[in-house]
Amino acid sequence: MTGPFEVVWSDQATEDWLRLAFADAEAVARAVRRFAEGRGGTVVYVEGEMRLFVGAHVVVLLADGDTLHVDRVRRA
Repeated sequence: MTGPFEVVWSDQATEDWLRLAFADAEAVARAVRRFAEGRGGTVVYVEGEMRLFVGAHVVVLLADGDTLHVDRVRRA
């Protein structure tokens, strides 16, 4: 990665995120942004997808070139 990722949220991920409590939604959004900017995060790679852990939630990410796709947000 030469610079930060562009972040694209799927419709499903957006729906999942909107269902979270405000504090959880805020933490997820911050963690995704930090990760996309190359500033770290707890990530596990499973079957071609990245799983970013944020408190009690996991964010399923897919990287495609310089684009980071947020696919789902669910309870860990």
